[in-house]
Amino acid sequence: MKSFGNAVRTAPRVRASLARSTRCWNASVAAAQRSGMRCASSSSSSASSSPKAEIQKTHLYDLHVARGGKMVPFADYSLPVQYTSASIADSHHFTRKHASLFDVSHMVQHIFQGPQAAAFLERLTPSDWKSQGLMQSKLTTLLWPESGGIVDDCVITRLGVDVFFAVTNGACFEKDCRYLDEQMRRYGTDVQWSRQERGAGLVALQGPRAAEILNEALAEDGGENRVNLDRLYFGSSAFARLRYSEGGKPRTTDPVLITRGGYTGEDGFEISFGAQTPVPGETTALVAESLLEMAGPERLQLAGLGARDSL
Repeated sequence: MKSFGNAVRTAPRVRASLARSTRCWNASVAAAQRSGMRCASSSSSSASSSPKAEIQKTHLYDLHVARGGKMVPFADYSLPVQYTSASIADSHHFTRKHASLFDVSHMVQHIFQGPQAAAFLERLTPSDWKSQGLMQSKLTTLLWPESGGIVDDCVITRLGVDVFFAVTNGACFEKDCRYLDEQMRRYGTDVQWSRQERGAGLVALQGPRAAEILNEALAEDGGENRVNLDRLYFGSSAFARLRYSEGGKPRTTDPVLITRGGYTGEDGFEISFGAQTPVPGETTALVAESLLEMAGPERLQLAGLGARDSL
């Protein structure tokens, strides 16, 4: 992934191809919107919203619109494909050089807990959960029990001895829930499964400057209790409080889950506002806006679905 990022920065043919893809994406979105079609993904119709589903808004919707987001339906949510201030190619390159903030609140956040939670997840995935370290994550897959085929990919984090936090794809929401319902009936003895309200805050801070920006946002929490990002390695998680501003007054969030990782090939973090005690939606939006204001546009910008695809 790193080498791909370097190639995009340096190879003229790749840059030209990316520019053509951007124009094609924009043209497709415009045509779809004119015809009333639901347009969600550049590559997969399965990611589009269900024809009968009501399009919902994430907690960052107003922020997207205020910042010039070009909103399209995606996985039953209205999300920005790009922003008027930057092309998809611009956002792509900015993420590679600096940092971008992505709204991924359409993803689905789950908690599995109980004495048999690890054994239950080992029935569903090809991964070893009984020996998984605390506050460590794995990218894994949910499997059909008879065929071994893939239902969906997901990231699962061990929050406690008998507590696991999972994030699944929003585009597979109905299929995944039917699958999990069935597996709970078959194997879910001594396991409790809870799912955060859809749209619960989840953002991805991605790019080589992500760590310095997040470090500035961490609240002072008694010295030794403050998360040391230098020791939070890829695939590791920690609960932390973030500083933000509300009406010009400094505030601090309840603990949010910070996981080092992402999908851009750059350094980065995913921040869940619903992994422990759900943080109010308005707070999620205020934190995102505070991150942007604190970092400044030269270090951090919002990025949409177009750059998420190209990265």
